[in-house]
Amino acid sequence: MYKFTHILMSIWMLIHLFDAPLRYLLDIAGIPLLIYVKDIILVYIVLISIIHIIKRAMINKLVFYIITTLFIGCLIGLLNQLSIVQVLFGLKIYLPFVCMIFYFTHYNVNLKFLRKLARIYIPIIFFALIVDYFFILPWQGFSYNIGEHTIEGSRFWTTMGIQRLSGIQKTSFGSAILLYSLLTLVFLLNFYIKEKITIKEKIIDLLLTLMVITGVLLTTSKTTYIALVGLFVIFTLFYIYNNSNNRITKILSNYLLKGYLLLLFLYATIPTLLITTNFSIHNLLNNNSYIWRFMFESYISRLVSTWPQAIELFKNTYFNLFGRGVGGIGTAQMYFENNLYNPADNFFIYIYVTFGIISFLFIIILFIKLISLKLERFGEFYIVVSIYSLLIFGATLNVIESTYIISLLGLILGLYIKQTLFSKEESYF
Repeated sequence: MYKFTHILMSIWMLIHLFDAPLRYLLDIAGIPLLIYVKDIILVYIVLISIIHIIKRAMINKLVFYIITTLFIGCLIGLLNQLSIVQVLFGLKIYLPFVCMIFYFTHYNVNLKFLRKLARIYIPIIFFALIVDYFFILPWQGFSYNIGEHTIEGSRFWTTMGIQRLSGIQKTSFGSAILLYSLLTLVFLLNFYIKEKITIKEKIIDLLLTLMVITGVLLTTSKTTYIALVGLFVIFTLFYIYNNSNNRITKILSNYLLKGYLLLLFLYATIPTLLITTNFSIHNLLNNNSYIWRFMFESYISRLVSTWPQAIELFKNTYFNLFGRGVGGIGTAQMYFENNLYNPADNFFIYIYVTFGIISFLFIIILFIKLISLKLERFGEFYIVVSIYSLLIFGATLNVIESTYIISLLGLILGLYIKQTLFSKEESYF
């Protein structure tokens, strides 16, 4: 079972790495449904993990809370008369997150091999973007049909006349986020494995960093530009804190790190406050500066329409206090409530519409954890990186439905649980 699960996870990673060309080839072969074997893999790993947890009658509290919240969300969705299929589709969105927690918590994953894979995958994505820059790839802009639905296989689009390159991913921001996630994974595992990094590895990681920076530039993903810069700031401040013997330097780096995360917290949660006030943004909308529009047009669009319309979804809800339930916003709506479809484009808006008052409990816990971080603790490093990634992307992105970010968060949480809460004897399987 051990080896089989690892093989399945390797297949899952490869499918996502070559997402767009695989969809293209499978459609040509007349078997487009085969791409969804990746979902079957996740379901299998989650079910096997749950069965073993039940047999052992032991589960981590944090994992229990996550599963319980999802169960309540599904129940609320059904009570709000969402179809069972819509709720199940919405639940499927959370599979990468839950699966990664189980996989990295309960299985003895070869982390050195995983780091090696990440170091191989980054150049593949980077060179695919380079090829996409000079040539038109066969799958560029293609879509395919499954039943009555048209599925986007690879998006061809531009922003203010600038082509957004996707390479071997479905979208440009998909490539950018995957590059960010893989580089973050390399850095995390360098820290986690606790072995001295050789000069050769340092040179390789430097080259990979340059590839990621260049690759993200090619995708024109503004959020990921900012996320990469912030990631380097986070790592630098954490390194200074843990390697400095000067008390003032430690205090300063501690406050700078927490202050930076607090600003991100406000940036990510402030839309929920603005859309419930009479805040006027007409002056923002009337600014015709090219640079202003390039940098902020999409954010203002969310502030004007996407986020207020997301709150309007509560008009189609019977239990406003507990949200619309799992499947009540996002992609599931696209297929089952197309007339109400809203992408959310903000993590906190998404969980608020989904879980209602429960989401505020999460926000409070997140805030308390943020201000009470103890950087000297080994496991806090993973919490810092996960909170940062959640906030920087969650401010303008539907993180729950972004497979790569939600997988990264599940992976980090799994490593954190394994490192801080389980002894070697308590590890499952």
